[in-house]
Amino acid sequence: MADTNYVARVTSILAAWLQQANDLTFKGRSPNFATTTGSGNAQVLTLASGSLYTTAVAGDAFLFSAGATNSGATTLAVGGTAAAAVQIQGAALVSGDIVSGSVYLVVRVGSIWE
Repeated sequence: MADTNYVARVTSILAAWLQQANDLTFKGRSPNFATTTGSGNAQVLTLASGSLYTTAVAGDAFLFSAGATNSGATTLAVGGTAAAAVQIQGAALVSGDIVSGSVYLVVRVGSIWE
């Protein structure tokens, strides 16, 4: 007797694999690096041309070189997504936590970048 679920199983596995490849290649997920624009307290990370990154989800990670030094609480907008607060261990940034030219790694934790 033939396994009638074979095609569905293979399709499901293949779709999951292709989604992972797409996430890595086109959605801007790690590894990704750029220099931020915007102001010190409203940083903007523009992703590579062709990026399909439209929704920030927990675990997303980005490396960036700061384009400006912050002077207080800071937000980060990544690839056209809405700006979200950047925090360190749950606390808002203070002046000088982000220094122009320095490299930072941010990870999405809930609705903020940590």
